[in-house]
Amino acid sequence: MWIRDRETGLVSADRELEELIRLRPASRKRKEVEARLDQIYEELAEHEMKVARFYYNVRDAPEAARQRTEEILNKYPRYSQFDEALLYHALAAADEGDAETAAKDLLRLLRLYPHSKYRNQAATLLTQWGLSVPEPGAGPAGSHTNRENTRQRPFHGILITDLKMIPSEGIILDRNLTPTKILVRAQRLAAN
Repeated sequence: MWIRDRETGLVSADRELEELIRLRPASRKRKEVEARLDQIYEELAEHEMKVARFYYNVRDAPEAARQRTEEILNKYPRYSQFDEALLYHALAAADEGDAETAAKDLLRLLRLYPHSKYRNQAATLLTQWGLSVPEPGAGPAGSHTNRENTRQRPFHGILITDLKMIPSEGIILDRNLTPTKILVRAQRLAAN
């Protein structure tokens, strides 16, 4: 997701929006900008997660999967599949011989996401490693939103619900395009 900048060429959309928030923190459009930024972060994190799954499940490359999931854990704490990123990071760390990091990730998953679909797998691994499993409790309210809720945030009054994945070439956003035209362009690319 790129925006054309007159002076430097291309600038990543997330950096441009972060800069906008930094320069104009009291803007009346701040909520819209933050919603769009969250959506961009979600897409970036999802890309990293897909690559991590590929490296771990298909290529049998745990270090590469670990690097990708580490990116998610450090940059995208509100990613809707954060619990999955924790699990894959733990699995990759364990495969690389870093049991301490793996255990921390699994404990974090169990504490933050008590209703995660990965809970049983995390608890089983901790038990196999001879570590105690924390009792299920109420995690932070709203700590695990599903992907569908994240994708349905409005952007300039448009509900983003049925965008398909954009090809790896991506899409260049032109500041002169309306949000509707940007979405049409993205959907056209996704259909090809």
